[in-house]
Amino acid sequence: MIHIIADIVWRAAIGEIPRQPEFLALAEMRSKDPTGLVLDATTRLAHVDAEPSSLAYLYWVRGLARHELALPDEALTDYGTAIDLARVLGLRDCESRARASRAISLLSIGRSAEAISEIGEALRMSPSSTRPVIEMLAGLLHQRQGRVDQALAAYRGALVGLRRVGDQPAIARLFLNRGILHAYQWNLGAAVDDFEQAEQIAQGAQLWLLGAQASHNLGFAKGRQGDVPGALQAFDAALSVYTEFAYGSRFVPVLMSDRAEVLLMAGLNEEAVEAAAAARQALALTSDRIEIAETSLLLARALLACGRLHEAALEANAVAADCRAGRRRAWAALADHVAVQAELRLVDRDLQDGFSEAGSVGSLLKRMGRVSRELDQLGWLTEAAQVQTELGRVLLRLGRVVRARAAMAAGRAALRSGPASLRSQAWYAEALLRRTDGDLPAARRALRRGLTIVEEHGRTLGATELRTRSAVLGVDLAKMGLSMALESRRVDHVFWWTERWRANALLRRPVRPPDDSQLASLLIELRQLNDDLRHADVERVAESSARLARLEREVRDTTLQAHSHAGLIVATPTLRALRQRMGDRVLIEYIDVEGHLYALAVTASATRLVDLGPTEPVRVELQYALSALRGLGMRGGHLDIGSSRLLSAFTTVQRLAELLIAPIGAGSAELVVVPTGILHAVPWGALPELAGRPVTVSPSATLWMRTRQPSARSGVLLVAGPDLEFADSEVASIAGFYPDAIALTGGAATAAAVMERLSGSRIVHIAAHGKIRHDSPLFSSLQLANGPLTLFDLESVVAPPHTVLLPACDGAVTAVRSGDELLGAPAALLSAGVVTVIAPLVPVPDEATAALMVAVHRRLAEGQPAAQALSDAAQERRSTGSVADLLAAGAFICVGCDERPIS
Repeated sequence: MIHIIADIVWRAAIGEIPRQPEFLALAEMRSKDPTGLVLDATTRLAHVDAEPSSLAYLYWVRGLARHELALPDEALTDYGTAIDLARVLGLRDCESRARASRAISLLSIGRSAEAISEIGEALRMSPSSTRPVIEMLAGLLHQRQGRVDQALAAYRGALVGLRRVGDQPAIARLFLNRGILHAYQWNLGAAVDDFEQAEQIAQGAQLWLLGAQASHNLGFAKGRQGDVPGALQAFDAALSVYTEFAYGSRFVPVLMSDRAEVLLMAGLNEEAVEAAAAARQALALTSDRIEIAETSLLLARALLACGRLHEAALEANAVAADCRAGRRRAWAALADHVAVQAELRLVDRDLQDGFSEAGSVGSLLKRMGRVSRELDQLGWLTEAAQVQTELGRVLLRLGRVVRARAAMAAGRAALRSGPASLRSQAWYAEALLRRTDGDLPAARRALRRGLTIVEEHGRTLGATELRTRSAVLGVDLAKMGLSMALESRRVDHVFWWTERWRANALLRRPVRPPDDSQLASLLIELRQLNDDLRHADVERVAESSARLARLEREVRDTTLQAHSHAGLIVATPTLRALRQRMGDRVLIEYIDVEGHLYALAVTASATRLVDLGPTEPVRVELQYALSALRGLGMRGGHLDIGSSRLLSAFTTVQRLAELLIAPIGAGSAELVVVPTGILHAVPWGALPELAGRPVTVSPSATLWMRTRQPSARSGVLLVAGPDLEFADSEVASIAGFYPDAIALTGGAATAAAVMERLSGSRIVHIAAHGKIRHDSPLFSSLQLANGPLTLFDLESVVAPPHTVLLPACDGAVTAVRSGDELLGAPAALLSAGVVTVIAPLVPVPDEATAALMVAVHRRLAEGQPAAQALSDAAQERRSTGSVADLLAAGAFICVGCDERPIS
């Protein structure tokens, strides 16, 4: 080292100084090919003819490349050498750049105190031409430590200087870093502007990876805006660039983390946990403790959203401790924010369960106050407001009204801007305050404003899965509104609040992704792979299963990118309008509020509110009933009429009827049933009190009343899938009722053939094995000759049939989300525009199913409405006395809308 320094001094004396622009251009290669840059710099450093005066810059440049390659120790060594050489030579430009770069590397490995000292020294001794870049890096250091105001001030000063010297790459990096800061502060419009400017400058300078980082962070900002499709499209654009460069793979774990956050904000909480855990595992291979800590905090937030409160608290407290050790006070406060939310909800759960206030509650409330103040001081105003709102809710439960009012008043104003989740929460806090003050009209207005925000947010989402999940944002609002309506005993208010929140996603047709042909190709590939997997040998199963999982993720990602083009929010009908549609029918709408069950019974002349008691006895009896009925189906119906299993099934369904139907006194009229929660699984056709009368099950009264144009559909499509013993003969028998029937059997019953003929048909009957996917309901499917026909396929029907019959096992089973949003075959078909769906809730022996379906179609061909046809056919099959026929008669339900013409 001594001889190198001496040579540099000598060469400097005779005027051999490095050409700064050359090395600045070389430094930009770190964003294109850092591995190549390390090799290039190392070669130059070893060259015997190298100008010693250039060595300081070359060490600095190699340090930059090694930092980019997540080699902080090697980078620090190079920076140290560069600083020593530059100091001897008097190269203040190089020394200040190397010191600032060293500060960023020190911060990334948790050596915060040294980083602060180093950036201070770089600022002190930097020449005026270099100072804007150093100020920008100082801003980044402030930002990564959570000092918001200092970071923004540094960026403002740096931007003026960078524009003066025309350093476009540095300007792009400044916009990129400042945009991230704005996004974390929920200043999302400014964030999007910064990212778009960074992307434009980077692409103009052909800094493709820097442009990809801008696109990546644009996705993060759009996700926070609630634009999930736009976020995922931006992530995909960034990923496509990352994968083109070997070095780009370094950014993929961070993209995984940001994508997990978007999933979390979209309500896909379980998926967010999985994605955040995978991102943290990938980041563990790097040395970037900051990114690891931030992703760990994201994992804690996802666990909190899933209700895994103990895990969330442990994870968040660990992050807080790590951040405090690294002197990252702001991020420690954010982790405390998550931890106290988890611990607070544990306490709140105990309070709701009737436990008295524990001794730890007081200390937790003090901690929440401290965390809120700290967040506020550090500039995390939204998070501080969230803590205040949560604090106010618990204080209300404890009866501390004055303190609760002060806490929620402090929080609600700051939550009035930002994403739908925060704005709806602000209106909930407003409603709580108004209700506490006894101003019920104002409380109702606040709740309605909050629900409108949730509904408007749902309108921006195209994918069915996202729309159904978004209803979770309205849970607290709807519960309070319903609770207040029930207290008032105003049936019109109860009906309005029930319908306002129920199954809204089904009122709009599914939206296809931007490139529908891409999704179609993916679904074809998915079918082929499923079919291959059915016939794969043991050695190929693991490989094919892994490919299938990757392909399913790609299908899902593609559908999530669909932007909504839906129209206005569908207005909730009035009770008067509903009564005008009832005729001689009775509509029963079930309501579950805090574990208590009610029913609205609506006729043409009156509406009654019936208190049915606790929900738990219904849940228990339903569980027994479904178990007994499934047991009968598994035995193939080969039982004596007096068997204990049959007696058990009869007893449980009789008890269900006593709990759900008898108290309402609906007589023998035709029924429209609107279930809630667990009641979507009730086998209504098996209840003795409903035998022999038409019953239509509908997700909501609004959907049941949906007005349709007169049907122009014609033709009947009959499909027999593989591996069903009676499917071919079933289809052949049914075809005899319809002169215009098209039958697809054997190898002709492919997904493409079914989809081609599905649109425009009047009646569609698909006898095929069904597969319910509780982990991802839209992958639930019907097995056809060439693989599964999924719900993703069914959503694409352009001219939906009037009536669809799905006699497959569990064909009517649905996954129920918040707000009684449903995912399953009937829901997908109704959302696409089908009027009625007939399907079973439990498995039924094939022969009995075929007999019932033939009886139903005979009546449909005669012009009977679907509910009437199913009711009469079920009575016919009950008369045989066969256990299998009794099971078939009770297992099938008719789901759909009003089939009667509107007068």
